[in-house]
Amino acid sequence: MYAGLYLASNAAGISSVAWPTGEQAMEEERTEKNAGLFWVDLPNDQGKSVRLFLPNYFNTFRETLRLNAAYSNLIANRGAVIELLGRHEEACQHFNEANEFQP
Repeated sequence: MYAGLYLASNAAGISSVAWPTGEQAMEEERTEKNAGLFWVDLPNDQGKSVRLFLPNYFNTFRETLRLNAAYSNLIANRGAVIELLGRHEEACQHFNEANEFQP
C-alpha cells in the first residue's frame, strides 16, 4: 500500500496528502458524492493542491490484495522470519494479518 500511496502522491502539483476523518468517510459512504473515485485534489489555505485519499481507495486496495494468495503468503513468511528473530508478538500480528487476507 505504501508504494501505491507514494506513486499517487508524487504527481505533479500535489503538495501534500490527507486522509478522511471518520466523519468524512461516513459522509462519503452516505452520499457517494465522489462516486467511486480513489482520491480528490483540493486546494489548501495557501492554494496548493492536497490529495485527499477516499475510503474507496483503501477498500479497493484491500480487496485486490485478497484476490490473490501472494500477499497473504508474503506476510506469513515475513511473520516466520520475525518469529525466528524471537519477536513473537510482532510475528503473531503478521500471522493474523496473513489470515485476514487469505482468498
